[in-house]
Amino acid sequence: MKINNRVTLVFLLIVISGSSAIAQTNLTTSPENKLTSEQIEEFKKLQRDREIRQQVQKEIDTFNQTLTNTVEIINNYLSIINLLLLVIPTFVTILFWIFRQSVIDGVVSQTKKELEEELKEKLKEKQEQVRSALENNIDISQQEIQKQIDEKMMKAFKDMDKNFDAIKEELKNKLETTFEEVKQRFQEETDKIENSILQDVLSDAQSKKAEILNNLSRQVPSLETIPDTNQPDIQQNIQQLLTELEALRDENREIYFTTEDYLKQGNAFFFTERYKDAISSYDKVLEKEPDNYFACVNRGWALRRLGIYEEALSSYENAIEIQPGHHIGWYGKGNALSELQRYDLAIQAYNKCLIIKSDFAWAWYRKARCYVLKNDINSALENLEKAITLNPEKFTAIAINDRYLEGVRKDKRFRKIIGN
Repeated sequence: MKINNRVTLVFLLIVISGSSAIAQTNLTTSPENKLTSEQIEEFKKLQRDREIRQQVQKEIDTFNQTLTNTVEIINNYLSIINLLLLVIPTFVTILFWIFRQSVIDGVVSQTKKELEEELKEKLKEKQEQVRSALENNIDISQQEIQKQIDEKMMKAFKDMDKNFDAIKEELKNKLETTFEEVKQRFQEETDKIENSILQDVLSDAQSKKAEILNNLSRQVPSLETIPDTNQPDIQQNIQQLLTELEALRDENREIYFTTEDYLKQGNAFFFTERYKDAISSYDKVLEKEPDNYFACVNRGWALRRLGIYEEALSSYENAIEIQPGHHIGWYGKGNALSELQRYDLAIQAYNKCLIIKSDFAWAWYRKARCYVLKNDINSALENLEKAITLNPEKFTAIAINDRYLEGVRKDKRFRKIIGN
């Protein structure tokens, strides 16, 4: 029995030593992961607690397993003994049971005590190992962090050195841009001052221009009335005003002309028989206002006076497109067609004019001419009589000397119409 107990104790010690060696091997494994500076303190605490809890749990598990194995072995031996003692008297059995229980209690107590002492020593040793490992890892981590910081700083300095030229060029460009902006603003302010001074000068010129054009407008008859342009006194006054206007324009090139100004100037040129200058003025109006009706009509008058009949016809047709309900455009078209010897089309144009304005004597008179040229004497005399009825004094004087009426001048009805 004593031998068996010793064997059991030896077995327990072997098992406990093996478990301790295994636990020690597991505990000596050091962490491989590197710690950051921000995690060092937290890691110390967490790692320490975790390792201690793991080691204690392992030792307790090992102890319990060893104790269980020991009790199992003892129970196996005692089972055999109990079997043998069935035949022993009850008293001996009781004594043996008491002895067996005391042996078990002694073995368990002794084994537990030894295991607890050994566990405390191992825990203390493992705590020291963990602390040393943590300190070592902390030192390594600090060195690694410092190394990374140094590397990043060196890289940053190198990048700054590489980008220095680019930064310098960028600053240079910004300075140049700023300089150009300042220069431009200075030029703008200078222009404003110059324009202000020029405006003061031009304001007088503008006022003088307006005065001259108003005088021209008062003296130049409306071209819609088909005025007599052979009026030397009026033409002389108009020419003097035009000379003043042109001198003012030469002295002040910045002076501004409106489309109305160009139209008035063109009419003055037309009345003084400066037809090309008149056409130039009308063209300036049409550049700004392509749908200006009177610029198209008056341009047609000037072109017809120069003998440019096809272009004159085009100007009249443009005017009709702009205002088909105005009689003067149709009248001008009839005149251009008559000059082009398209008498039937001319008569149609005059008729359109008279539908719009039936008392327009010039259309009746011009239509009479076309009929004379077509050798339609009756129609010619009828239209001539209508014109003279509307304005006897004017059209009687014109008819007497009109070479286009040579074909009806010997007719008695002609003499009756003109009162001769």
